[in-house]
Order: sequence, then structure tokens, then C-alpha cells
Amino acid sequence: MTEDGVTGHIGNFHEWIEDLGSFWAEWTAAMPGPHVVVAHSMGGQILLGALEAGRVSPEAAVFTGPMFGLKP
Repeated sequence: MTEDGVTGHIGNFHEWIEDLGSFWAEWTAAMPGPHVVVAHSMGGQILLGALEAGRVSPEAAVFTGPMFGLKP
């Protein structure tokens, strides 16, 4: 939807989960742990999907954002 080659529309939400999984594999192979993921808003939804699909396996995960419905 834009002229920018890395920003725009995706055909299926699972593309983001696969993208995170690919990044995860490269990052964890190159960097010593512990590995922690912080996700905000819709990034949290992507991380939850990646966790559920077994595409990532962090030692810890932090989620923030209004869609989680947490009340102070």
C-alpha cells in the first residue's frame, strides 16, 4: 500500500508470526541468553501467536498495551 518496500499491507496476520519466528531463530543463534521479548499493543498479539505456535521460546516475555485490558 506504500512505496516503502518494508512497510505496508500483509496478506495474512500469520506472516508477522513467521517473520518474528525467523528473526528469533537468527537472533538466539547469534546472541547468548537469557532471551527476553518485550511487546507492546499489537506486537503483543504477534508475540502471543508466536508463543502459541512454538516459533519463539523466551525465558521471559513482557506485554503492555490497552488490548490486554489490565486495570491498575
